[in-house]
Amino acid sequence: MPAVLGIEILDGGMAGLAKKLLNAHICVIVLVLLCDLMNVIRYAIQASAVASISKKFGEKSGFEEDGAMGGLPIVLATIIGATLCISSAFLLARSAVDGNNRYALRCICWCDGCCGCFSFCTLIQAVIGILGVSSMKSSLDGLACTSGDAEGCQEFKNALNNMLGTVNLLLILLAAIAGCQAFTFCFGAFNANEADQAIQAGLKFTDVNIAIVNKQSQSMQPWKMFP
Repeated sequence: MPAVLGIEILDGGMAGLAKKLLNAHICVIVLVLLCDLMNVIRYAIQASAVASISKKFGEKSGFEEDGAMGGLPIVLATIIGATLCISSAFLLARSAVDGNNRYALRCICWCDGCCGCFSFCTLIQAVIGILGVSSMKSSLDGLACTSGDAEGCQEFKNALNNMLGTVNLLLILLAAIAGCQAFTFCFGAFNANEADQAIQAGLKFTDVNIAIVNKQSQSMQPWKMFP
């Protein structure tokens, strides 16, 4: 029998479906981790730039150094929550395949569809951010330092330009990752729905009775749980 991530599948066609379903959720985990990494880097760059500008130019800059890291707990909580949810979805998908659980597959289909919509919203938000940062850069480039401390003004403009350029690049990467996430979630939802219909038609991923017997025998002989 073909095996998918340690699960022995009865039918070759169902094995291909299980592989697509589980691999889609593995890809989602990787994409979510990349998205979290982009958000951490973007936040760190913004906070560092704000703190540096505030320290160098003082009250004239209009930035507050004390608030530069104020949103860090929210960012970390969002990252941890998203990672735990996606990991739980993968475990649920694996459990659904292992137990031919139609209800779990329907839940995965619904959750993947919702997450795909959220990822698409993230894509739109990133695109709006890219347009906003590009507009800010254009406005900043159009300002001329003609009075007062021209040298300090130009240095301030350069510091802002560098920060905005880096943030814009990270937003572009974030938009690309969000687009891949939306596609992968939709792919996972489609395969979960296809698996649900296949089980409804009488097909199975595994023989549940054999799986239960194997688990019971392993619990009675725990040393055989490991190769």
